[in-house]
Amino acid sequence: MKRRELRENIFKLVFCSEYHAQEELPEQVALYLEELEAVTEEDRAYIEQKVKDIREKIPELDARLNAASGGTSLSAAKTAKAGSRSVVIKNGVRVAISDEEQKKARYEKGWNTRNMSGADLAILRLAVYEMFYEDAIPVKVAINEAVELAKLYGGDESPSFINGVLARLV
Repeated sequence: MKRRELRENIFKLVFCSEYHAQEELPEQVALYLEELEAVTEEDRAYIEQKVKDIREKIPELDARLNAASGGTSLSAAKTAKAGSRSVVIKNGVRVAISDEEQKKARYEKGWNTRNMSGADLAILRLAVYEMFYEDAIPVKVAINEAVELAKLYGGDESPSFINGVLARLV
């Protein structure tokens, strides 16, 4: 399977995972992969692992996306949960942000991960994962592929929305 096909299948599974309980996911992934034609064991293992990795990092991925909404650029930054506060390391400086401040920032720009379409959210999660956790995938490629997925699966405004959000993260 080509990289683009792998990414599209991963997107579909990340999207579907929002509608199934965590304990059902392995079975849902297996059922999905059984229906795919011409999938090698290597491709199957890659897809399963990538979906698992993305699902495990959803809180971090969503924090990055929500920060982009609130006007906080997280380029080259890492976010870690510390009790009821998030610690953002930005340009070598640790900045603590309370949950209250995070919630306020999420709504200032009018969107957050809780009020965007499921397709856009799945595309963004996949792209942010690739941008920050997949060294083998250049950031520009991750953004371009996300925009292409948005053209196929998102609404009319999705490609420009996805591009804008991801641009704020670099």
